[in-house]
Parts: sequence; C-alpha cells; structure tokens
Amino acid sequence: MEEEPKLSEVLEAVKDGFGLMDERFMKVDEKFMKIDERFMKMDERFDAVDKRFDAIDQRFDRLEKRTTAIETGMVTKNYLDEKLGVVGGKISALTNVLQKKGVITEDEKRGIYV
Repeated sequence: MEEEPKLSEVLEAVKDGFGLMDERFMKVDEKFMKIDERFMKMDERFDAVDKRFDAIDQRFDRLEKRTTAIETGMVTKNYLDEKLGVVGGKISALTNVLQKKGVITEDEKRGIYV
C-alpha cells in the first residue's frame, strides 16, 4: 500500500502549482501591456488625424466665408440683361439722333451694332 503524502508535501505541490500559475499570469499580463501600448500609439495617431481634420474644417470654413462674400458681390444674369437692355436702348436712340442730324451714315449706324 502506498503511503499518503505528508501535509508539507501537499503544501509544497500546491505552492509549486501556484508558482507556475503566477508565471503564466505574468506572461499574459506582459502581453496585455504590449497590446495596451499599441492601443496608446493608435490613440496618438488618431489624435493627430483629428487635428488634421480640425485644420481642414477651419480651411473649409474660411473658404465658405470667402465664397459667400464673392456671391454677395456678384450680379445676376437678369440684372445684367436688364442693364444691357437699357444701355442698348440708349445707344439705339443716340445713333438714331446722330443719323438724323447727319453726323453718321446708315452704314456707320449698322457698324455700331455689329
């Protein structure tokens, strides 16, 4: 018959088992720390990308303000058509008067409109 282990032998075996488990936990902990470092580096990179996007947003805001200022100062096609119509009418009246007074000929009058 086999002799039962002594309490000290059992405790030593348990202690050895916990020692092995501690080593395994330490290795796992090291791996998690490396993973954590990688995530920290990724966070830094994302922060840098965020800063770049913020700068781009600011540039777009400035461009939008400039575009609005340009649009505000622009005239519309209808406005130009109206003004050109008025000027064309005045030129027509002026050429008619000049022709009637003999200052310009009919051919010169037609040349003005070409």
